[in-house]
Amino acid sequence: MIGWIRGRVLEVWAQEALVETGGLGYTLEMGANQLLWMKAHQGQVVERHVYTVMREDGIRLFAFDSLAKRELFDKLLSVSGVGPKAAMSILDLLEPEQFISCILAQDERPFLQAPGIGKKIASRLLLELKDKFKHTEVLDLSPKSGTKAGAAQTQRMVLAEARSALVNLGFMEKEADKVLKKHLESSAGLDELIRLCLQDLKQ
Repeated sequence: MIGWIRGRVLEVWAQEALVETGGLGYTLEMGANQLLWMKAHQGQVVERHVYTVMREDGIRLFAFDSLAKRELFDKLLSVSGVGPKAAMSILDLLEPEQFISCILAQDERPFLQAPGIGKKIASRLLLELKDKFKHTEVLDLSPKSGTKAGAAQTQRMVLAEARSALVNLGFMEKEADKVLKKHLESSAGLDELIRLCLQDLKQ
């Protein structure tokens, strides 16, 4: 199974890009925005996380610019009625932190903006994925004493939601805890906190 690739962009087509590595060319399926990025970097060496789908009629490789998106792609495929094309269109539109925030808030509107996603599928996404990102414990990562009780409780819940989201994206609990501790004093909301953590984890 191919999970990651580093190579030179040879060609970019309507739905795929051809990347050469080790003397072989791999056809990678991507969303429209990612293909535009690949087109702008044609001839250059790039790195992409890959999700491999093996079928009787061949192997399909779906490429993403982050591990988080690859993990979300896997979760989307677990939803009844969601295929690779629909999953790709959603992840091409929403960043991981936006995706998770929509699931936690049970807000289907952003999903409806993705090509091929109707109200029925959007509602099913919220229903089937909500428990996968629901926090199960409150961490001992609360702000320093002196913070008002209500604000501290709110921030504690945000931290727990962010931790649960990071773990569900494939990061180890120790990794999530370590990066979250860097942002204990931040007043960032859930979306921003997850975004900051993902940036730190990429370094």
